[in-house]
Parts: sequence; C-alpha cells; structure tokens
Amino acid sequence: MIEHDAPAAAQAEQKTIREMLLQFPEDQFDLMTPGGFVTLTPSDAAAVLAGGSVSGHPGMPGFAREVTAEELLDQVICICQYDQGTWHILSDFPEQTPE
Repeated sequence: MIEHDAPAAAQAEQKTIREMLLQFPEDQFDLMTPGGFVTLTPSDAAAVLAGGSVSGHPGMPGFAREVTAEELLDQVICICQYDQGTWHILSDFPEQTPE
C-alpha cells in the first residue's frame, strides 16, 4: 500500500490511478501521463471516478485536450512522490499480454 510518508523506493508496487484516487480522496494529483499532463483537484478526481472527463495538455498549457476517465483510471503508476498534499505521478498504460 502506498502511503503519504513511505519512501519512493517502498512505493514500487504497481498501483493504478483509480486506486490512488480512491485511497487519497482529499489530495491533489499532478500526473504526467502518456497523453500529457493532468492536474486533478479532489473534486476533479471525484468527477473522473464517476466517469467524467478533465482537461490536460501535451506539455504546452495552451493546447488543452480532453482526458477521459477511460483513458486515465487504468494507467499504472511508474513513479510517485508526495509533497504537501499533492501526489506527483508518472504513469503509463498497463502492459498488454497477447491473447
């Protein structure tokens, strides 16, 4: 389980964005995803968990794009760090196993 005060090395277990949002509903999230950057306030996180969309950008804030719950929630956490109420997370799509 990832905790606020756990060292980054101890947070290596694979967890999804969905699990983080559910575990820390009062925190903010700054995400660097394969599709760009997304910032989630607690109310944004609740909206995403309910199936809504949020705005993100590919590295240039003037070029906003819609990021759907479907795209975001199942991404896995590669690196995360907690600092003063905000999770800074690098995420990626889960590995697909061939059928």
